[in-house]
Amino acid sequence: MMLTHGFRLALPASMLVASLWAGLMFRYDTQVWGNSVLVHDRWFGTLERCDVVSSRCRLVLEAGMQPIQ
Repeated sequence: MMLTHGFRLALPASMLVASLWAGLMFRYDTQVWGNSVLVHDRWFGTLERCDVVSSRCRLVLEAGMQPIQ
């Protein structure tokens, strides 16, 4: 009895975790403009301009989006 309830909860829980992970993966939209990278946060609707020395966008720049030197 307890095992069937566990299986019933496992599928919706895994679907919830997958949808949350997908939301995190597609949170940021990046675009290269000349010597800077524009980062659009889709959750908060903000737009950040990241250049080579910007520490606020370090994670995006480390992930492979590099501005033109």
